[in-house]
Amino acid sequence: MLIERVVAREGCGVAFGTRHPAHVLNVRAAGMSAFPDDSGHFARWLESHDKGAPADFVSRGVYGRYLCDLLAAAKANAPGRIECVTGNVTAIVRRSQSYHVVLSNGRAIEAARVVLSPGNLPPTVPDWLPADVADSPAYIDDPWTDEVDQWASGDARALVLGTGLSAIDTVLRLHSGRFGGKITCLSRRGLTPRRHLREPRPLDMLDTPPPPVLSTLVHELRHRAADIGWHSAVDELRPVTQRLWQSASIVARARFFRHLRPYWDVHRHRLSPTVADTFEGLVDSGLVRVISGRVVAAARSGDAVVVQWRARGGHITQTMRADMIINCTGPQTDIRRSREPLLVHLLKAGLIRPDPLAMGIDVDTDCRVIDARGVADSGLYCIGPMTRGAFWEIVAIPDIRHQCADIARRLASDAHGRRGEI
Repeated sequence: MLIERVVAREGCGVAFGTRHPAHVLNVRAAGMSAFPDDSGHFARWLESHDKGAPADFVSRGVYGRYLCDLLAAAKANAPGRIECVTGNVTAIVRRSQSYHVVLSNGRAIEAARVVLSPGNLPPTVPDWLPADVADSPAYIDDPWTDEVDQWASGDARALVLGTGLSAIDTVLRLHSGRFGGKITCLSRRGLTPRRHLREPRPLDMLDTPPPPVLSTLVHELRHRAADIGWHSAVDELRPVTQRLWQSASIVARARFFRHLRPYWDVHRHRLSPTVADTFEGLVDSGLVRVISGRVVAAARSGDAVVVQWRARGGHITQTMRADMIINCTGPQTDIRRSREPLLVHLLKAGLIRPDPLAMGIDVDTDCRVIDARGVADSGLYCIGPMTRGAFWEIVAIPDIRHQCADIARRLASDAHGRRGEI
């Protein structure tokens, strides 16, 4: 049984439910197969539907259709075995041999095994944002909402909080719609995602394992980048990134997360060349500017917001006016601060706990959820971005598909598996 919130298309989620043409995959089609043992599956589907070629960065809407087709095929091939339910799970009660799953509409389901897949949580409301601004139409806390498309002013000013992939998506969405004003993108470091090469390169495999010591690894990565280019130097670490993360101490992980993560992210999670060209053109034209700094205060001024901010490394407070503020700071990771009903319940019941760095839900290497006592639950699993504390690189399809396949095999071979598994 698959339980999913109300979405545009069953099986797509937020990321691939979008139909906006400006939203394209950040990975070439050749790398986006849903099956780890059949790397060309999506590329073949794409060509059979005349939607593109393996080297293309296709739209996320097209990829969403691919996922829908896979789900429909799975249901057709196993009549009566796959049930899709639309709803919100609000509680899970652990019993001796099963789990009691409760939906917001009152329906209850008994399951032998449960796999949590909450995806990314909404961004945190900034501490500097007063309540009257947060509750006003000028503040948009969800960059995927249709509210972004409702602005039709030619002289409006937008402030986008964040300069990562979601911020780029939002900028392109605004300027491909009816918004004709100027946009400021602000983040602490002002780093934007780098671009993919126009022509793909074959992935080189490392001859020797990379050094586990963080400072040494960074040093060697810089030398490799000088020799073979930074794209290839970063890409050749992909097959061993999770192993490096898991072998590192909590102290080393915390150092990486605090000091190096922003730089890793902009080189690891890249823009398609077309998207990068479009964004850079908007910057060059003056319609978009990217600044590094932090907001120190904000206040309503009629329908607009007056924002006070300081540039990175500076001490002078500057002022800007914004007709709209869009929060693209990235997902909340500390589940203790989440208002998601199910996570609130699971925390209170002691069925889950945050990982040591508060990057998501604590799990072991088999994706079994670790409860408040520090015990791995043999029947409760978690997959996807909320397991980044254990795996780090687990936000992209090439990584998640391996995780899903491993759990699927484990559940299929589980001697206690039975009908009713979620």
